[in-house]
Amino acid sequence: MNLDLRKTIGKNISINSNFRYADYRADFDAAAFTDDRDNTALSKNSQFGIGGDYTFDKGLLNFSYNRINTERVYEDDSTDVPANAFSKYSYSTFSSASDFVELYGNFNLSKSINLLIGVDYQRINSDQTFRSVSDFGEFISPELTNDLANLTNTSGYFTAIYVHKLIGVELGGRINENSNYGVNYSYSVNPYFKTAGFKVYGVMAKAYKNPSLYQVFSEYGNRDLKPQEAFTFDVGIEYENKNAVKVAAVIFNRRTENLFFFNSTSVAPFGEYINLDAQSENGVELEVNKKWSKIQLYGNVTRILSAKTIVDASATESPNLSFLRRPRAVINAGLTVNPVSKLTLNGNIQYQSKRTDRFYNSAIFASETVDLNAFKLVNLTSSYEIINNLKVGLTVNNLLNQQYFEVYGYNSQPRNFAINASFRL
Repeated sequence: MNLDLRKTIGKNISINSNFRYADYRADFDAAAFTDDRDNTALSKNSQFGIGGDYTFDKGLLNFSYNRINTERVYEDDSTDVPANAFSKYSYSTFSSASDFVELYGNFNLSKSINLLIGVDYQRINSDQTFRSVSDFGEFISPELTNDLANLTNTSGYFTAIYVHKLIGVELGGRINENSNYGVNYSYSVNPYFKTAGFKVYGVMAKAYKNPSLYQVFSEYGNRDLKPQEAFTFDVGIEYENKNAVKVAAVIFNRRTENLFFFNSTSVAPFGEYINLDAQSENGVELEVNKKWSKIQLYGNVTRILSAKTIVDASATESPNLSFLRRPRAVINAGLTVNPVSKLTLNGNIQYQSKRTDRFYNSAIFASETVDLNAFKLVNLTSSYEIINNLKVGLTVNNLLNQQYFEVYGYNSQPRNFAINASFRL
């Protein structure tokens, strides 16, 4: 259930609020190639938010607050126990609450300069329990409560854009203080040059991914876990003419450090999350887009040209053509048609090349590397506006009923249908 409301007060102030609620039950497998008829998951999620804008001649100020509550229960009943199952029964609960507050301002300093500057604050906590019964007896993990499993995160950020005739540059930065691991930062620099339908640009950026509460505070957690960091360098060229033809090409280099990794151990609890290794890859992306009055044709290709892993312990480099579950080539192509003003039809096809994966083989008590076959998916969507602000649609995913693995041992969705409706006040 989704509810969004917005109210304008005078010429300068607007207030908005939203509420979202989801409640669902799902069945899932016990492990790779292992069915379990009584493995169930229950999940409830609620989100409430409120905010507002104040506009003035040179920009605007925005304030927002969001509260998210999540509850999940996983139960593997004992009425159906797979032959190779480790436990006969398991029951686990997860709950979390997070608060997010943000204040930012967007200012037009001149005809050429725009500045966005802001601050945000996030507080998140979690409660978790786990119980299982196996041939070795009952196991109850230490209860993880929100007075222990909690984090706060405070950030300040800015984005400055300068545009003058044929040139422009965008600069951005964020400084981040986390109650667990301390201070880190990210940045991006994006200059470009335009002339006669051509655009040449570059991107240099650093980003980070924080570890989850589970990776830090669970029985497998590591309070010394560092954020995962990524460095990106792109150079691209774009061309667009008066006939609505657009082509683009990008060469990129990406490096990721301090990857999150689950390290198995021989003593209880038999594993811990650690930072391990670094990875880098070079590749190219190509894109083409053509529009007519009622038809749009588009396509893009991403190709990894080289990749390597830098082993943290020895600082040695190991060349490899692709990383786990990462294809060397991805191709997307699609066609959008508007036969009448209120009807939109879209068809697209996606191809992913062969990938590698690892899975735990319980028969030999070790992990194995396997190949995942290439696959292609055909999807169809439609949307029709019955009356103003009310749309209905039909989606058909995996039209050809392709059987494929994104994670080894777990089937992806076969051909499936969805009917949807949307209404905006």
